[in-house]
Amino acid sequence: MKKLLLALFVAGMSAGCGIDYLGSTKIIFEGRVTNPAGEPLEGIKVSTNISNSETNDEISYDFTDSNGNYRMIFPKAAEKVDIQLFINSDEANTELSQTVISNISFDDVEDYTIDFGTESLYQSQGSVAFHIDIQNNLPRKLQVLGMIAYKRIDYHFEGLPNDPGYGYPTDFFVAPNQVLTLRIMDPEGNIQEVQVPIGEENVTYTL
Repeated sequence: MKKLLLALFVAGMSAGCGIDYLGSTKIIFEGRVTNPAGEPLEGIKVSTNISNSETNDEISYDFTDSNGNYRMIFPKAAEKVDIQLFINSDEANTELSQTVISNISFDDVEDYTIDFGTESLYQSQGSVAFHIDIQNNLPRKLQVLGMIAYKRIDYHFEGLPNDPGYGYPTDFFVAPNQVLTLRIMDPEGNIQEVQVPIGEENVTYTL
């Protein structure tokens, strides 16, 4: 009897650590993946992760079709959670760049759907190093857009960070011969964009 009660207690504790979902409410994440020339990439894994302080669920995934399209349908969480979209999350495609879109909210959903548009991936071999040297006021947020080997996109970049430990990278590997866009949020919350040309050599940009 004691063993049975202990088993039930452990099972109850495990269930309480997970994320509760609303089975009657379905959410759709969709978009398209191409190469830099705009041609569709087929067979790219795209996955959605939902997490709270205790649990991280890969709630859904899909592989792009012959037109580069993906579509995932999954239940809405019944609580406040962190949502991330991983594009090219399959280790089999390590020669291609990856994109992670974070800070997604169920409040962004319209008609049960979020369309993430088109994301381009490139062959990351031959990338050059790009370093941001911060010498003045530390930005509250910093985002680099362009052809990046591991791109991180804040879906709500315009919003002030809620997490006091919010951080951002300053070192990247990027495709040569392009123009990167730096989005910078200053300590007062103002946002500016800076264009940084990239050639075939490593680049350091000073803020």
